[in-house]
Amino acid sequence: MSGILYDTRRFFYATRETFATVYNLISIFNADYPKAQSVLQHEMPIAERIARLKAAQRLVIRRIGDWIIVYSHVSAYESSCARAILDLGADVAFIISKHKKILRVVGRAKQSFVKNTGISLGRDLMPHLGELLGGVGGGHDTAAVAEGAAKYDFTYVVNIIHGILEKKILRISKQAL
Repeated sequence: MSGILYDTRRFFYATRETFATVYNLISIFNADYPKAQSVLQHEMPIAERIARLKAAQRLVIRRIGDWIIVYSHVSAYESSCARAILDLGADVAFIISKHKKILRVVGRAKQSFVKNTGISLGRDLMPHLGELLGGVGGGHDTAAVAEGAAKYDFTYVVNIIHGILEKKILRISKQAL
């Protein structure tokens, strides 16, 4: 039950099947919903809170049509920062970090972005980005990662990502006409 709550962001990304499964867990197996929720309640560590605030402070905001694409950089808690930036209003968030000789790009997108553009971060963006950075990339539609050589700077990586997204979104817009 806790796993379902976590994976669906407390039913934000739930489907009909999710609710049916939860109903079965409660009615058949006597699952304790309040207990499952309490497992997920935890005080965010101060380091993670600081990373989120730094990510927000360093935002680079760009638009492609009506889509808000946001970039930032921190040294830890990249996924948490990307989720927080989506909650602030971005449609897609990319957090860039460097760890020794590795550059890491964590991307998160709203379901509405994937649904309306058909762009999957894990299929259409991160593998290509990873290759351009001399590494690898992959993931899911709304959550993906690319890694490469740490020799690239923040602005260079932002420009690569934005260029790829811009081409894909503009191509999709032209096909819709």
